[in-house]
Formats: sequence, C-alpha cells, structure tokens
Amino acid sequence: EAFELFKNNGIRKTSIAAITQKVGISQGGFYTFYKNKEEVLYDIMDDDMDMQIEHCLRHLEESKNDPFGMLYASIKHNCKHMQENRAIWIDEPDIMEILRQRKEEDILKEKEKFRKVLHTLNDYWKECKCIISMDVEKLLSVFLIARTMYINKEYCNSKDFEEIFDIFIINAIKKYLK
Repeated sequence: EAFELFKNNGIRKTSIAAITQKVGISQGGFYTFYKNKEEVLYDIMDDDMDMQIEHCLRHLEESKNDPFGMLYASIKHNCKHMQENRAIWIDEPDIMEILRQRKEEDILKEKEKFRKVLHTLNDYWKECKCIISMDVEKLLSVFLIARTMYINKEYCNSKDFEEIFDIFIINAIKKYLK
C-alpha cells in the first residue's frame, strides 16, 4: 500500500497517516515497526530486490545452456524493472538525500545479496562445466553500474542509449565470464 501511495503521490507528499489509514493500523502501530516513512521505502526496496533475485535464480537450471545469455538477461531485466518502478522517486527533489540516509549496513547487505547470487551462479556453472571462470567482484560492479546507468537513461541521447548500453553489458560479461 505504501508503494502505491509513494508511486502516486511521491515520498514527501505521502503522510504516515495516509499509509496507516490505507493498511488499517494506528499511527502508534506504525511506529512500533518504523521510525519514519523512509524506512518503509527501504523495506520496499529490499523486498523488491529479493523478488528480483528470486526471478534470476528461478532460471538457474536452464542457465547452464547459456550462462552468458542468462547473465545478460538478468542484468537487463533488473535494469528495466528498476527504471519502470522509479516513479516512486522520480519527482523527489531530495531523493539522493533520502537514499543516503539509509544505513550503511543495509547498503552492504544489498551488495552482499547480489554477490551471493553471483557466487551461486559461478559455483553452479563451474560444476556443470559451462564456464571456466567468473570475476564475481567485477560483475557485481557491472551490475550496479548498469542499474545506475539505466535508471538515468533519459539524460542520454535516447536514440543511442540502448545500443551503447548493450555494448557495455555484452563486453563486460565477455571480459569477466569465461
């Protein structure tokens, strides 16, 4: 419910009262779980990331036929998903400040989740003998950079963006996945 309110009204314009009314709890009940509405946003982001990871791992078995293609498709899927759902923060003038307030440990947990997925893929593909090596840390950086690029694609020449973005991803995967 909070996601829909954030998406329709923006984070700053959504009140805690609106959230609690929508879900049918008291404001005191809200504060039992959250310090502020930004913490709700962080939970939404974490839940969404978990769903993206589940989506990626659902295709693990079939990925042994084309590890490169699976990694490419996963990066593209996540980037498009992030861009499509960025409506919750697109009109927030201080979104970077809101995101910077996130606890450092939560940011590290997010990276660790992605790292774990890449290690899972690496181990599985090596076991299946479909790859020789994977530079997990470099691919983690590629993944995070790709998301940032895609979320901000309107700042680029839209005619060329997809082609250049694909070249970036394809060449990075070729370099770090053997």
